[in-house]
Amino acid sequence: MARPYQIFSAQRLVVAQSTGTATAQAMTTEAVNMFDQHPEHHGFNSLVDLRRSRFPDDFSAEVRAAVRRMEPVYRARTGLAKTALVSGDDTTYGMTRMYQATVLSRLPDYDIEVFDDMRQALRYLGVSDGDIPDVLAALDVAGDQTEAALPDQL
Repeated sequence: MARPYQIFSAQRLVVAQSTGTATAQAMTTEAVNMFDQHPEHHGFNSLVDLRRSRFPDDFSAEVRAAVRRMEPVYRARTGLAKTALVSGDDTTYGMTRMYQATVLSRLPDYDIEVFDDMRQALRYLGVSDGDIPDVLAALDVAGDQTEAALPDQL
């Protein structure tokens, strides 16, 4: 599952665009590594765009594994930043809500919400209406790029 990251420093926002199968390993490895390598971004809000993802048949096990792996990152970010998950269809929305519920069962004070509209998610994360078109344009362009292709933004 490709998860290219973009950092929008002015908006204090980290965006991951996800494609392919959403496994725990794929969903968490790059996020954990990015936050380990760049602890200054713990205070940045994060948006995970899942509109182009699908989930494996054993997704409930994958959810538990992903939450266990992300828990230290979420714990470090609690009170500092929010996370928005954006889904693309009813199935993805429901699966993403399961992930949110699992996170909140372990970390009830963590700010994590699920959206089916990218603009609403960006507003929730504090991106101004004036900056939303620029963020959306950058995300559409970056759909096939990798984190390695964006080093100047980190």
